[in-house]
Amino acid sequence: MKSSLTIQVPFSFPRPATTIAPVTHGQKFMWDLLLLTPENLAFNNVGFMINDTNGVTIDEVRSIVLQMLDRNESLRTVFHVIDERHTQELLTSGEISVECWLSSDGGDDDARAMSLYSWLVNQPFAMSDFPARVGCVVDNETVKRLVLVFSHMAIDGGGVPVLRKQLLSALQNGGLYPNNSGSVRQPIEQAAWEQAELGRRSTSQSALYWKNALSKFPPRMFEINQDGQAAEEWQELSFFSRRMGDCVEVLERFYRTSDTTIVLTMLLHAMAKYAQKDYIATTICTSNRFHQHVEDSVGTFAQDIPLYAKIGHVDMSSLIEEIQDNLYTSYQYGLGDPLEITRISRTAHNGFPVSLDSRINVHYEKSALHNSSDRSQDLSDKIDRILTGSYIHGKDFAVSWSDGVPHLGKSLYVMSYSPRKILFLCNLNYMKKTKVEEMAMGIEETLLNLVLEIHESVSC
Repeated sequence: MKSSLTIQVPFSFPRPATTIAPVTHGQKFMWDLLLLTPENLAFNNVGFMINDTNGVTIDEVRSIVLQMLDRNESLRTVFHVIDERHTQELLTSGEISVECWLSSDGGDDDARAMSLYSWLVNQPFAMSDFPARVGCVVDNETVKRLVLVFSHMAIDGGGVPVLRKQLLSALQNGGLYPNNSGSVRQPIEQAAWEQAELGRRSTSQSALYWKNALSKFPPRMFEINQDGQAAEEWQELSFFSRRMGDCVEVLERFYRTSDTTIVLTMLLHAMAKYAQKDYIATTICTSNRFHQHVEDSVGTFAQDIPLYAKIGHVDMSSLIEEIQDNLYTSYQYGLGDPLEITRISRTAHNGFPVSLDSRINVHYEKSALHNSSDRSQDLSDKIDRILTGSYIHGKDFAVSWSDGVPHLGKSLYVMSYSPRKILFLCNLNYMKKTKVEEMAMGIEETLLNLVLEIHESVSC
């Protein structure tokens, strides 16, 4: 028996009045972003695995995939340039491939699924390609693992948990997709909304917000380290620390906020210290979904939003609160037309261009802004492990450099971060490797000092 099999799943859905429309602001932003790194398009793919499939069969997966495509039009939307205009096209018929890999003899379905995921996610999507890929690990017609990969043009980071929740519900409900209680704005509907009065008003508010925010920005956050027009050199720094993750968990519960807020605050604090500034002026690449009341939509609402915050000598509790407030304000007003935002950034600072040269890649759900963890839960065991635990270099802590893909207009790009791992992309014309390493390790040091303060306050 073959170790893999490709199943073609045909689809045909009712044809709406409009199937071709201009791209949305989020789609245009992502399109421009992908064009900056054409040699590394696969890096921008998004996806996930589902381990608990509830014993569904291949036929049930086929049915779930069809329901997924029916519900979420962005997953069957392709893109073209027509008469020099960026255009989206909704496909009402076609087929999607489902890659079925047989479970390994040893029964290591997780390893098999990881190999399948890596194979699917490392293939780039062209703009005109069907933007979704599905795979599964199968054992005697039973699907053991489900793998899904998408173009970033089809779904952003904020849409991933929405889609995952839909699929988990279907898997636990005998293959039936959940009923949608509210309206879900589809990409073509979003384009129409943006061009209507309400959308234009929202874009105008965003432009005013950007104009005000960028007037505070310096021409450049980081200074140039060398003279002349030397060829740009880009390097990636991967910083992994298990103790950093443990510290974030303590602070998340102590300050009653999300781990994203804690790590983001530490990043911003470290970047300001590196630049020897008492403020942080940067942009955040985010999925600003709830600003436009599209929390349950699966699509691309990606956007750069400006973030300016005083760092100075404020205590960390106040800084965390300030960062949260700035994020909330930015999410309310910061989403708009990327072309208009680019124009404003070129002229906002006393008529001189603003180089938005330090960018954070952050994805928030609305609840993450004001998450309420239970501070009453005992933190002493976790703190004791942080202060007395043995963290092994290479296993629990690692710093490594590798070649990076150029990202135009930036000097420092935080590509991704989690409580335990941060991935930096550095332009070495601006950033010194030793200083970037110091900045990364300084994040862990700041976190550890905060945990020590909590330990002393609890002990008193």
